[in-house]
Amino acid sequence: MESIRSLVDSSFFIAWTYLEKTGELGQPDTSAVILLDAIEALIKRGERRPLLLANKAIAAYREHAMHSGVLPAGRGHAMDNLTRKDQRDRSKINMHEDFEVRYWTRELGVTREQLQKAVDKVGNSAATVRKELGK
Repeated sequence: MESIRSLVDSSFFIAWTYLEKTGELGQPDTSAVILLDAIEALIKRGERRPLLLANKAIAAYREHAMHSGVLPAGRGHAMDNLTRKDQRDRSKINMHEDFEVRYWTRELGVTREQLQKAVDKVGNSAATVRKELGK
């Protein structure tokens, strides 16, 4: 059986890595506290599955971030994180990055297919795609 320390470490690592890759990770100290608190609370209730612990911690992090004003409602992915070192160009739509496709489909209120069709027709300029879609 996995030790509690190992369980916390692996669950935290999964959640941290995911949030970092999606660009949702905020201030490191605050983010760590939120994730660890969520993991600890679930472990106290008897949960021992690292992936479930990580997923619940991510959900708790997103909930906290949304209510604290860090993430606007319905948003909060890489496009909104100004602390990310490899900033995305907000004027372009990258159809090869799932998080950007999710952002733009939500932002423009279209399906992935509609977005792809518009990008194929007019290019990946966000302004041009908006115009093409009548947004």
